[in-house]
Amino acid sequence: MATITVNDQEIEVKNGVPLLQALLDAGTFIPHFCYHQDLPVDGNCRQCLVELETPKGASGVISCATPVGDGMIVRTNSESIEKARRGVLEYLLVNHPVDCPVCDQAGECRLQQYYMNYGFHRSRVNVEKVHKHKTLQIGPRVVLDQERCVLCRRCIRFVDNVSKSYELAVGGRGDHSYITTFPGHELDNKYSVNTVDVCPVGALTDTDFRFKCRVWFLKKTDTICHGCSRGCNASFESYNHNTMDELNGTAFRLRPRRNPEVNKSWMCDEGRLLYKTVNENRIQEPHLKNGHGPQAVAWEKAFATAAEAISGAEGKVAGLCSPDCTNEELFLFRRFMNEICGSEIVSAESLKKPGYEDDILLRADKHPNSKGVEFQGPWNSLQEILDGIESESIKVLVVLRNDFLGLADNGSELGGKLAELDALIVIDSNHSMTSKAATVLLPIGTFAERSGSYVNFEGRIQRTFNAYRPRWEAKTEFDIFRTLAAQLEKPLKGVTNAARVWQDLSESVKEFEGIALGDIGNNGSPAKGYETEAAT
Repeated sequence: MATITVNDQEIEVKNGVPLLQALLDAGTFIPHFCYHQDLPVDGNCRQCLVELETPKGASGVISCATPVGDGMIVRTNSESIEKARRGVLEYLLVNHPVDCPVCDQAGECRLQQYYMNYGFHRSRVNVEKVHKHKTLQIGPRVVLDQERCVLCRRCIRFVDNVSKSYELAVGGRGDHSYITTFPGHELDNKYSVNTVDVCPVGALTDTDFRFKCRVWFLKKTDTICHGCSRGCNASFESYNHNTMDELNGTAFRLRPRRNPEVNKSWMCDEGRLLYKTVNENRIQEPHLKNGHGPQAVAWEKAFATAAEAISGAEGKVAGLCSPDCTNEELFLFRRFMNEICGSEIVSAESLKKPGYEDDILLRADKHPNSKGVEFQGPWNSLQEILDGIESESIKVLVVLRNDFLGLADNGSELGGKLAELDALIVIDSNHSMTSKAATVLLPIGTFAERSGSYVNFEGRIQRTFNAYRPRWEAKTEFDIFRTLAAQLEKPLKGVTNAARVWQDLSESVKEFEGIALGDIGNNGSPAKGYETEAAT
């Protein structure tokens, strides 16, 4: 650690780190465009100037490229430094189009924010602005407006140092410089939208979000991407307004949330689109199958039918969940099957095939909680359940978040076997081949509408939080299992929410033993026995 003096106050900071980062960590904000803590230092924007005492007197330095040293004396708010910052902003605004009302970045644009905090000046330059190309589609997911660009080169450093796909470069010279792609190339790597995240202004925008919603109407909720076993930390952004707006609750974005232990500041393009599952193809109300196909019914009738089927099976019941479930759902589901249904046949097997994997973030295992399933094992296999259906030792199958029919190579054949069941009870959030085959279909919330935890492939426990209650007529998994248990006259106690179930989990699963929710925090915590992996 090093002791430095900032604005006449001594503080302790990490030795050798960029001075800018040390100041930010200490709570002293310094405006900056080009610096990003997960990218190499470039030092080109000059916005992060601070005053540093040297043997030759006070000197202005760029704090991003100045390493911390013990005994430094720094001033961040002197008159000369504030004047320099205003000068940088004035220079940037000479050719900037200042089209904030129609810019998608309005509300989260650093140039806009810094001008309000450090600018408020009349430009001394009265010349025709340099005009560049606008609305250039430089990749399937990214649009470039060269006029808005402040040439911080964050996007170039990302494709050169993180994705290592090298699509972007600076063309031209002086104030005619511009960001562009290399001839014959487009920005089409699997992490391309991260360039939009790192862009401090509105030069790069995401085609999926562009002109969809103003950012000040979005509510942010911490969550975990459920697209693969990496478990990238993410921010789920949904529409939220203080009126009864019909858009309230609509999901608009899923963006990376920084966690240096898991995904740093990055996220794959594929994972970002998972927010759409919150809006699309949802099971909005309970259904029962009759001679004419699925029919929407009231919850009371759906619960009564499901409870009657389970009771009538006299223990010939099996359960099938999946690694898409949270740790709490897995634990609660097995408890429901064992204690309420009297069944020991419970599987968490998924038929989803491994997918693309790289050495950046993407993992071949496309489930968020395979490790959690492993921790709570052993489980029965799906084949044991199918054999039980065929031998008539299983008459009712309860399925939680597992589209095994849609994922199977022989889905039609399996569907024929399920016809031998007295009842197929499916509890899920989105329509699927399995939900279409259900005798009783009970809707629950998506990843954005449930709280709980996952364990990623490195054994790191991570929490996910619900943005709101399940939409439409869907219910939480806790409501469903508690109500079904009550219908079967076997009340389930201690299942009011994920936090309460975690208490039982931490006493029952050795990898969770002694770990409280507060220990996990928002950035996760290694499971017991996985501390070494987390440290490396």
